[in-house]
Amino acid sequence: MAEKLNAKPAPNVTDETVLEYYGRTAITLRKLDSARTEHMAEMKRAKAAGVSNKMMSDMHRDRKRDPDEIVLELKNRVRALALINMPVTQIELFPIYEPSESIQANIERLDAEAAGYEAGKGGQSRDDNPHTPGSAACAHWDTQWHEGTAEQAEPDDEGEDAPKVVKASSRKRRVPKPTHTEGGWA
Repeated sequence: MAEKLNAKPAPNVTDETVLEYYGRTAITLRKLDSARTEHMAEMKRAKAAGVSNKMMSDMHRDRKRDPDEIVLELKNRVRALALINMPVTQIELFPIYEPSESIQANIERLDAEAAGYEAGKGGQSRDDNPHTPGSAACAHWDTQWHEGTAEQAEPDDEGEDAPKVVKASSRKRRVPKPTHTEGGWA
């Protein structure tokens, strides 16, 4: 069933106002057409340079979206592909970011050194080294364990052991005692 169109103009709008806004919107439409033409030419140049037009459009759209919404959409897409026997793994999605052997070795070394240092500083035994004896990671852990224990037991100027460092979160806050003055309690 067709709806009746309300053809009555608003009683307080003059013909001059209608024509004024018609002229303004005609100008903005011409600018929009010009901008659209310029945008399409830029997209063609991007495609010629090897950039995916869909990727560019998605980037412009996603910039205005909530990141959590985008992550959920990607998770759902990967799940849908897996359901139709098209498993997609992170390495397939991001092959550029697969670390080389040297980068992986550096990561393992840094992890072993950090863990060894924290173990030594925390007073753990040298026998707690989790790495295979003779491995590079074992040696790095051990070297930093010595550094951590040396820092833990550094004597102060008077030859006494340095006090252990107390984390700020475990310290009790010192509250000043109220004092009485002539004007009252302060």
